[in-house]
Amino acid sequence: MKDFNDFLGFRSAVLNAGYQVSLSHTSPTSLKTDAPPEVIWDIMRAWANMFPGKKSFELEPSKTIMSKESSIQVSFKLHPDAEPKSRCNNLLRFQINPAPNWGPKCRATTR
Repeated sequence: MKDFNDFLGFRSAVLNAGYQVSLSHTSPTSLKTDAPPEVIWDIMRAWANMFPGKKSFELEPSKTIMSKESSIQVSFKLHPDAEPKSRCNNLLRFQINPAPNWGPKCRATTR
């Protein structure tokens, strides 16, 4: 679960922490959740500790963020509700534009 591109592990971690999470209708890379920001930071810190990148956490901002203790027990174990039913049924969430300049046009005017 090193790749967070599909957010499955992140959604599982939020659900395993006891909060709700769902995909947003505005962007394929955004989520909606009722989890407080502290829980989101705990999950991100746990992920960064599991998969440290090439850069160290010695710089002041990252050192401050990573030095805080987690307030929850973070589990990235796959949660049954992490994959939405709409995705399991292959329903289209973000429609692809079929042609250039496709979509709503200016309001009709009369002369």
